[in-house]
Amino acid sequence: MKEIIDCKSANLLNVENEADIGSNLEMLNYIFGKIYIGTDSLYSSIEWNAPVIPRRSGTLRSASVESKILGRDGDKQKILEIIFSRSFNRLRFVRISGSDGSGKTALARLVYNDLCVKEWFDCRMWVTTPENFDIELIVMKIIKCVTQLANHTLDLGSLNKPYDYLHRVLRGRRFFLVLDDIWVKNEHEWNIFKSFLSIGKKGSTVITTVRDGDSVIIGSAVPYELTVPYELKPLPDDVCFDLLVKKAFGTKNELDLMGFCEIVKMIVKLCRGLPLAINMIGGILQCHPENPSHVLEYLNSYSSGDLNIHTLIEFSYYTLPWHLQFCILYLMMFPKDYTFDKHEIIDLWNAYGFIPCTHQDDTIEDYGGHCVNILVSYDFLQEVQYPDGQGNLKYCINSQVYTFLNYAVGIKHMGTDAIYGMMCVKMSNDRCDFPGWIRHLSLLCDEKTRTFPSALSHCKNLRTLLLVKNSKMDELKQKIGITQSNDDLFSHLKNLCVLDLHSCSISELPKSIKKLSCLRNFHTIPESIGSLQNMLILNLSYCKELCTLHPSITKLENLQTLNLEGCCKLGNLPEGMYYVRELRHLNILECFSLTCMPSRMGQLSHLQTLSRYIVTAEAGCTIVELQNLVNLKGALRIENLEKVLDPEEAKQAELNSKSNVTSLALHWSWLNFHNDDNKSSEITALHVLEALQPPPHLEILEIFSYPGRGAPEWMTNESTLKSMVEIRLVNLKGLESLPPLGLFRFLKVIEIRGMNAVTCVDDSFLGNCGMFFSLEKLTFSQMPNLEKWVSKINGDRFPCLTDLTIAYCPKLKVLHFSCSSLDKLTLLFNNAMLYSTPGALKYFGRSLRKLTIGLCCELVATSTCEALHDLTALEELEISECNELIRLPQGMRHLTSLRYLTITNCRNLETLPGWLRYSASRPELIISGCPKLRHQI
Repeated sequence: MKEIIDCKSANLLNVENEADIGSNLEMLNYIFGKIYIGTDSLYSSIEWNAPVIPRRSGTLRSASVESKILGRDGDKQKILEIIFSRSFNRLRFVRISGSDGSGKTALARLVYNDLCVKEWFDCRMWVTTPENFDIELIVMKIIKCVTQLANHTLDLGSLNKPYDYLHRVLRGRRFFLVLDDIWVKNEHEWNIFKSFLSIGKKGSTVITTVRDGDSVIIGSAVPYELTVPYELKPLPDDVCFDLLVKKAFGTKNELDLMGFCEIVKMIVKLCRGLPLAINMIGGILQCHPENPSHVLEYLNSYSSGDLNIHTLIEFSYYTLPWHLQFCILYLMMFPKDYTFDKHEIIDLWNAYGFIPCTHQDDTIEDYGGHCVNILVSYDFLQEVQYPDGQGNLKYCINSQVYTFLNYAVGIKHMGTDAIYGMMCVKMSNDRCDFPGWIRHLSLLCDEKTRTFPSALSHCKNLRTLLLVKNSKMDELKQKIGITQSNDDLFSHLKNLCVLDLHSCSISELPKSIKKLSCLRNFHTIPESIGSLQNMLILNLSYCKELCTLHPSITKLENLQTLNLEGCCKLGNLPEGMYYVRELRHLNILECFSLTCMPSRMGQLSHLQTLSRYIVTAEAGCTIVELQNLVNLKGALRIENLEKVLDPEEAKQAELNSKSNVTSLALHWSWLNFHNDDNKSSEITALHVLEALQPPPHLEILEIFSYPGRGAPEWMTNESTLKSMVEIRLVNLKGLESLPPLGLFRFLKVIEIRGMNAVTCVDDSFLGNCGMFFSLEKLTFSQMPNLEKWVSKINGDRFPCLTDLTIAYCPKLKVLHFSCSSLDKLTLLFNNAMLYSTPGALKYFGRSLRKLTIGLCCELVATSTCEALHDLTALEELEISECNELIRLPQGMRHLTSLRYLTITNCRNLETLPGWLRYSASRPELIISGCPKLRHQI
């Protein structure tokens, strides 16, 4: 039993008395029993020592992207040929079927990320479907994807008619939708769902991934659609061999030196061409490179070499280090397909001591992130796909792994069996049953949940209590309806260590909260918060009525994470925050009422996350406090820089040395600064900005309301910011010329807004390099005096630019620069001169495929639109919210290649011109929100 005692000393089980030890010994005996069942001779001959896991996550050869896709180029090409086939231009369904672990999702992702798919479709959406086919939930997920792509948020809970809204967002758009892991039992429901998708533009495509045997219903078709089945075959052995070698050993040369080439080839034959099998075995061999013969022996022990996925999952699971076995088991408290962000996972593991920091240089967060990466490499955790990389990266448990842990190991969700003392119980009408000896409990709530279950009063040994919203509530961002608790609720739960009520509507907790002496993770604050000395994480995010924090919070000596994001009425943080010496993460984003920081923040030397720092002139609150925060990482936003009157103070902040800060926002308050408007203030601002030189590895830079008339030297030196990919310059009203941003070779996104003094964009914008090597998206907005954009340099200076937006530049007449890659141009808020001046857009005539004109009150029936005559390749024209437009201008009739004309929300549009009917291209019309035109039709 020595191993068990070692686990306890490492705080893996968090036991405190002999009764706990006995109970947990029984639990671990069950684990050991599962290992030895049916395989005594094999496991007795293999000594699985603690695996030699690479210390840094960068050294892991992750299979999450490259390996799963290896060998599927041919399959990808065949599916692309189906998608772009001209033989059927209506709605297409491509049904990818295959056995468990064959790589259906990976292939769909490969197609989803293909460049041609990105360019051809107006919007791409990825939806992981719920286990029970719920039409309304899937519709909500699709709407959420579309609104995220449009860069605006939508309160899904406010939609009375989600199906009508789906029609509105998809109508007239060529969409690409992936429905991953779909399982339909009812053909009628499937046909109803498909009817909602029929309003897309011709060529819209839906890819479904289905398990073998679940494809009959999904294959049925109706007249307006085409369904094409695609069965995914196993990978060839030679491809599997390359995949496994790359995952486990890096190169074949390394494998030859170790003398394991023939053994690996025999292992490959047993994998039956399944990528998931290769990934899992590769994960084992990566951590146990000296044991491939033992792996082969184990795999051969199964009759006739008939290997299945669950067998491999079991083998992979028991070769994980003990702490990682507990980590993945703990996540089983959540429902299937529940998504976590990395910080949420690490916080839960950390609350129980599941993350042993074995290296002095590692923080809990670093090693916790490394644990996540290992489980991703093993394919136990999977990264959740987001459209165009928007949103924070999420993770979920591999569905096959979930099934194994749920049944083979014995954790039963929604049931009554909980061998590890864990349960996830579905509440129904405020009722649910669970045994009194349960230790870790999550309650899956729906919109009808109103109270805590009475059975909680019998759970005297409960350590974890989580309230989890079901999938539909989560999509709708609804709160759980529990608004109050019994006075003695927590009197019986004295051993509770983790309490998560952040999804509740509860406004006040009972006084019995003080009895939770072991509480570590708590989401709603009582006055007696200071008595919870063991608390590690306090999450009060989006408590919108929270105005103050009780000063006793400064007594939480062990607090590591304080999340106040979205507490919009919070006026200040308590003085004495510097006593919370262990604080690592402080999130005060969207705390709009917060106007200052507590003093002496610089003493929080462990601080890694500081989302905002608000500068004031008071002692202990100046920008100098940032000097000692050497561990800051991620995003940092510094506000009220007009309060920095001495550039030497800005220099002492030592931003340049904070190498782990990847996103930096520098804010001046324009109104406050110009209360005493003079040249000396502008010069001071320039020197302050010069002293705030960002760290060299910065990726995102934002500067707001800087009042100086010149750019700092570090913004004109290509060696300073070699990693920068995004820059936003907003309301820099003093600058008369644009800085030479072309110096930064890796820039992909530039947004310049509110630079009133700029009248011309010329070649100085390109810098000494003479071009933007990587720029993909460029926005000029609210530049009322900008008149022209000209270049004297021949050739294409923007080889990667595909998306250009011009918003409210009313004097801008010409865009005279060459850009053969430009595909999309958006003109917003009164840019009439740009589309009416002859020759203004002639340099884009052969490349531009889509033009959007929106919110333009100057677009009227008599507009000449002469600049559009040069757009000989234009295929799509969208006119939106131009309320002075009564009929389309005659100048648009020269768009001879036009295939799609979309008109939305033009309230006064009364008639369509006759030339549309006789146009050579015969464009397809998509019209919505034009009530007068609809009445005429």
